[in-house]
Amino acid sequence: MQSDLSYASAPKLKHYVYKTHMEMIHHWAHLFPDKEAFVEYDENGKRDFITCQQLLIKSRSFGWYVTGLGIKKGDTVAICMKNSLNMLVSLFGVQFAGGIPISIIQSRADGSDVINTVRDNKSKLLIMDMKEGDQSWALPDNIQLSSGIASLSNIIYNKKAEMITYSFKENTTNIMDFVTIPEVQLPDIFPEDLAIYFTTSGSTGKPKLVGHSHFGLFNSTFLINDCLGIDSQSRFFCDRPFGWGVGSPRTFLASGATRVFVDMALSLHQNNIDILSNIIHKERCTHVYLPGYLLADLTNSSGNETNFTTVQAIKFAGERFSKQYAKLLGRFCKKLVIWYGSTEAAGVSAFSSPNAHDYAEGIIGKPLPGIEMKLVDEQGHVVAIGEIGEVHARSVYRFIEYKNMHDKFLDTVDEANWICTGDLAYMRTDGNLVMIGRKNDYISVGSVKIFPQDLEEILNTCPEIDAVIVVPVPDKRLYQAICVCAILSATVSIDTSDLNKLFDHLWADKSHLKPRYYLAFKEFPKNSSGKIDRKEIAREASLKLNL
Repeated sequence: MQSDLSYASAPKLKHYVYKTHMEMIHHWAHLFPDKEAFVEYDENGKRDFITCQQLLIKSRSFGWYVTGLGIKKGDTVAICMKNSLNMLVSLFGVQFAGGIPISIIQSRADGSDVINTVRDNKSKLLIMDMKEGDQSWALPDNIQLSSGIASLSNIIYNKKAEMITYSFKENTTNIMDFVTIPEVQLPDIFPEDLAIYFTTSGSTGKPKLVGHSHFGLFNSTFLINDCLGIDSQSRFFCDRPFGWGVGSPRTFLASGATRVFVDMALSLHQNNIDILSNIIHKERCTHVYLPGYLLADLTNSSGNETNFTTVQAIKFAGERFSKQYAKLLGRFCKKLVIWYGSTEAAGVSAFSSPNAHDYAEGIIGKPLPGIEMKLVDEQGHVVAIGEIGEVHARSVYRFIEYKNMHDKFLDTVDEANWICTGDLAYMRTDGNLVMIGRKNDYISVGSVKIFPQDLEEILNTCPEIDAVIVVPVPDKRLYQAICVCAILSATVSIDTSDLNKLFDHLWADKSHLKPRYYLAFKEFPKNSSGKIDRKEIAREASLKLNL
């Protein structure tokens, strides 16, 4: 009976690594002092880099500096910066001082999201980009006008060539040199200590701060690095924010791989896929992570195949897999790895195959070494193979806490240490799991629950559609109606007023799935982490339809 249930596990294959971030920075600086640790391309495509030895010296010096500003072990430090070498030095420097970094991406013009994060978490220090004309330019003035931020005593401004500190207490400005800071006593840090708060994408509601230990973060990173084949000689391209789980600089920390990154402004524009491909070629990247919208851009591009001759593996994560991305295999990479996890659970499962036809919509594979997975119904009982259930995962790599949200933590992690992910999936007879969608993503048409992904899978087969998201819109009688939001192919001339008629044949034997509305989009809105924002798409659709 047990073998018929949706439960799977994989044995731990290697010993745990009992290290901290700081110990690993020392380790790589000792082994490869002159090797490039991180390579940066700014918004203008200008290249810069930092070696392993430079990273150690500058980060440790920054740790001495913020210790002198009063940062103690366990203090939270807010970092509102774009990915840059200075952000890395700030991030690691705060950890050398025992502080816990919280990375924020400012999304509101008045900076109220940053101000609220600083206030709610009693941050003593804010480190932020400072460029005249940027959205953050007015943030310091707005902070001064805000009430209830008594904890904040200093702001460090990143002005690219220099870091400037403003002290509220002394009202003075000092220019800081990373190298000449006097040495001070740094606190003892242990692998079980809290290392960082990752900010969730916010795709399921208000972003949460997810705390991970050094131990959990390292050892979960080894799992995916082994799956991808990443080692100290690898060059890994990833443009995701350092304060987000997939974008974290932990690939370098765990395996010593050189991380190549770009300003996200370069990756957000569709016509820049050629620029990114040229960077991947120039840097001879061996491993690449690209979000779904960039994979779509790459698949639809022409002539970029020669820029990927050094790429051994492409990693896909953070979104439900579309089998159209299997076209990348052999064309842009030798290996395509689908990685499933969450900010809370870290890496959970993976799937890879040398055959493109083995990739199915939503497939997330089997548990990684040392991971248990099960699918449960609403009563918490494990469902039979083939039935849909909520994904629960268990391992030693999970997060430690939600910052200031203990009740939420208890709702997410049960007494047996299982994490409730909120994702729905089913297990195939071959043991591979297939993701259906989020537990709260379904559309309620009358009393019928419909998963958007079921419709998206059908619509994605249409040559007239480049990308599609199905969302609910309000309906007075049935509560919700189905709305198809599509990016139409530029090669096909379509009268957007006739979309219902054009796609009507898809639902001949599936009348219960038939959408009521179709809307054409030029591009889909994304959240601060680069994920497609379904809630914003639904809001825009409702406005366009006057609902």
